[in-house]
Amino acid sequence: MGFTLIELMIVIAMIGVLSAAAFPSISDAVRKERARSEVSRLVLTLDSARAHARATVCRTLVTVDAVAGTIVAGPDPADPDVPCRATATTTTTISKELVTIAPFKIGGAVTNPLVYASTGGLEGANARAQMDVVQQGMVTHRLIEVWPATGTVRLK
Repeated sequence: MGFTLIELMIVIAMIGVLSAAAFPSISDAVRKERARSEVSRLVLTLDSARAHARATVCRTLVTVDAVAGTIVAGPDPADPDVPCRATATTTTTISKELVTIAPFKIGGAVTNPLVYASTGGLEGANARAQMDVVQQGMVTHRLIEVWPATGTVRLK
C-alpha cells in the first residue's frame, strides 16, 4: 500500500502548474495594494498641509514635481508673517514605478503650487483642484480637493 513514483510525480507536477497559474494574480494584487498605499500617502500629505494651514493660520503651498515624483508641502515664502515662513516643509516621494502623478488642475489649467489659505481651504473662489493618478497607463484614482471654506479630499 502506498503511492508509486509516477503518481507522486503527477501530483507534484499538478501542484507546480496550479501555483504557476496563481502567481501572476498574487503579484498583481500586491502591486495594486502598493499603488493604493501610494495614493493614501498623497491624501495624507494633502490632509497634513490643510491641517497645518488651519492650525498655524498661515498660507501653505503644495508643490507637485511630476518628474521627480515628489509633493512638497510647506509655508509660503512670500508670507509677510515671519513665524509662518519659519514652519517646517515636508516632502513626500511617490514610487514612480507604481503610480504617476501630475500637477493639480483648477478649471482645466495647471496650478502649481496648490495654495491652502490660512482657513485651511483652497485659495480662490469656488476652487476645485483635481489630480489624476495613473497606474499602468490608466487613470486609477482622481484626487479632488474642493470646498474653499473647509478643504476636503475625495477619491474618485
